[in-house]
Amino acid sequence: MMSHESNVSQATAHWARLFASADPERMAALYLPEAVLWGTFATRLIQGRPGIRDYFVRAFASGVSPRAELGEHVARVYGALAVCSGHYTFTLGVQGESRTLPARFSFTFQQQDGLWLIADHHSSLMPTAA
Repeated sequence: MMSHESNVSQATAHWARLFASADPERMAALYLPEAVLWGTFATRLIQGRPGIRDYFVRAFASGVSPRAELGEHVARVYGALAVCSGHYTFTLGVQGESRTLPARFSFTFQQQDGLWLIADHHSSLMPTAA
């Protein structure tokens, strides 16, 4: 039997696989209807699936095949809520060029009908070493 932490890690890996599909509708479906996203390139806090979908429309607009490669991450489960924090490396189109960008993330998941859906997602570029 799989642990809840493994299920949350799998939900995180599923997010990364879907990111590569460049499908904003499928990405938004991973989030609760009232979810909040503080996206890597967002200039404001985004609330709700329609705004999250629009964020991914803009993120995927360059035509460059996106990728999110998961690095070290840790999942913790607290009943019907879970948190997964770690880092990933994005490949995205930035100003017409393919760029690889290391970033860090935190997902807060809520379990609904056996699925772990994202309630809160924060992502920011990894700071460079001083």
